[in-house]
Amino acid sequence: MFSTVGSWKIGYRSVFLVLFGWFPGVFSCVDAQQVMVVPQIRAHAHNDYYHKRPLLDALQHGFTSVEADIMLKDGELLVGHSRLEARGDRTLDALYLAPLAKRVKENKGTVYLTPSRFILLIDFKTQAADTLAVLQKQIQPYRSMLTRYEQGTVHQGAVTIILSGNRPVAEVAKLDDRYLFIDGRFPDLNNDITTDLVPLVSAPWNRTFSWQGFGTMSDGELMKLRTIIKSAHAQKKLVRFWALPERENLWQLLYDEGIDLINVDDLPRLEKFLQRPIPEHHRNQHRKMGLENADDADHDGRPCGQCYRGAAPGTSCRFDIKR
Repeated sequence: MFSTVGSWKIGYRSVFLVLFGWFPGVFSCVDAQQVMVVPQIRAHAHNDYYHKRPLLDALQHGFTSVEADIMLKDGELLVGHSRLEARGDRTLDALYLAPLAKRVKENKGTVYLTPSRFILLIDFKTQAADTLAVLQKQIQPYRSMLTRYEQGTVHQGAVTIILSGNRPVAEVAKLDDRYLFIDGRFPDLNNDITTDLVPLVSAPWNRTFSWQGFGTMSDGELMKLRTIIKSAHAQKKLVRFWALPERENLWQLLYDEGIDLINVDDLPRLEKFLQRPIPEHHRNQHRKMGLENADDADHDGRPCGQCYRGAAPGTSCRFDIKR
């Protein structure tokens, strides 16, 4: 259902910027800041609406997944974690749907100038069925940009809406044609729940693991993590943990082990972490391993996380280590 696209190379961005500077009229409809943004395919903005500029801050930092809690109040979908936070001017449409539609139109069908998947994770805080009914009406004007399920086939759009929280699983599953998908739970990996309904599975980190990112993860917990990721990926599902400790040692391990979405509140810090260059000693090791592109470090379709994260001199490419 989802595919990833490599980041722009620095040279390409530089050429684009030169053109933009010399011929501003040619790119008059493009936000200059977008030219510099590299989509971070593993970056998920938890409770995105708490940022100074909901959605826009996440887009500025290249995040390809954002989370918005919503509640139904007086027929409107308001964004917030509780009713105390809900305000009439902070609606799902105003903060997310309309700005995303504008962005997709400006970029001729994609959220970023570089095509990439984009997830809008909507967390229901009110009763599932009633909230779903209003949401279905609200997304009608935006169907052209949304991933849809139609007659047994998923058609990828610029934005994929996945429902979490008080999830209307049965109601969504009954729809023959739909523009909504479900955030699953780990027990779903043991059931016959297809990816065209549940493309993502999520769980709270602290209820799943005790390791908080200090030192080394125990062998037992590491094996558990690998089993979860392997099972999900075998079913072509993405994996996310919420309430994730924001420690780079933990991010590093999750990236190396193939986690799909790193759940954070600190947007610039994760962007910086994900943009670290590949160390030269790892490039050399990739060449010895026979990789065609030493910078890409893509091993059997799985990125070498340690290589991308600026590993210390003397460490080996993780792909070449038997753990």
